[in-house]
Amino acid sequence: MKTIMLLILSLFSATLLAQNGFELTTNHGGVDGSITQKVTLMNEDSDDPYEEEKVIKLRVDYTKWTPKKPNGTVIIYNHGLQSHRRWFASSANKLQESGITVYAYDRISSGTSEDGATIDTFGNMKRKRGHIDSYETFLDTIQIFVKLARQENPNSNIVLWGNSFGAKLVTAYILKYGSEGISSLIFSTPGLYSKMPLPFRTYQFFKASEDALFDIPIYETNGDNGASLFTSIPTWFEKIKTDALSLRKISKRYYMETKSMDKFIQAKSPNSMLGAIPRLYLLVVNDPMMDNEKMVEHINLNVNFTTIVKFYDGGADHRHFLPFTTDRDAMFSDVLDFIDNQ
Repeated sequence: MKTIMLLILSLFSATLLAQNGFELTTNHGGVDGSITQKVTLMNEDSDDPYEEEKVIKLRVDYTKWTPKKPNGTVIIYNHGLQSHRRWFASSANKLQESGITVYAYDRISSGTSEDGATIDTFGNMKRKRGHIDSYETFLDTIQIFVKLARQENPNSNIVLWGNSFGAKLVTAYILKYGSEGISSLIFSTPGLYSKMPLPFRTYQFFKASEDALFDIPIYETNGDNGASLFTSIPTWFEKIKTDALSLRKISKRYYMETKSMDKFIQAKSPNSMLGAIPRLYLLVVNDPMMDNEKMVEHINLNVNFTTIVKFYDGGADHRHFLPFTTDRDAMFSDVLDFIDNQ
């Protein structure tokens, strides 16, 4: 199964309505826009060669933060599984103040971007939030934003930042496309190896249809939308708890494609081109979601003198996702030092 991506078919400002939790109006310091991604869906159940594929266009929403005095660095931010680009808005403002241009987008089927799509056994297209037909569609989205960043900032260094689940996508992207044109990589609380149990029974999963939805592994406590795993700071906790755009369910196919991506990463990582590109890993000691021991093993597959690993306590209770913990300022200082030294 392959996906086809098209650079920019349309680019326009979008005014988004406010939601509970994270602010979705234009008061976030950036400018909203959308791109249209062209995706090919395969109908593997069809015997008719003319019905085996269908090309569709899906809208991908993003925000760009442009500093008054750009310092020649562009960051393309890839959000986590539950989150969306607005979780990073405060961080993007801080980076913007330091002269860094930031692009943050919502993956297809997350945030305000369009839902994932598939073709059913009758040849009809179905769209569903939390669904994806192929993990390569996510990698193609990154490729679109790399080309957009190069086009709009031709003399700048491009940094890919992957947070949590987004770190998995950035890693797979580099292993597929290579690092040409990318100056460095940042991985915050990287989610290549999760220690969260699956929230469903195996037999329920396998007997379900491919577009059936299942809870994500980020569990809730007293209806907190998973907030207690991310932060103990009241303002951030309330934002996550009431966030109407959090992705809480994903399809069976999404789970299966994630597993396929894991296998791709594991097969390609040893002695790969990852070792040639400077990388910064930001890990939380005793992260409640991620298996740091396996993550360090992964880092050591291609470690060199440009690879930097930083550990933080994630606040007194070791919370996931550093911008929502008391380590926030230390993390930003380390990020800026890393970028300055490239």
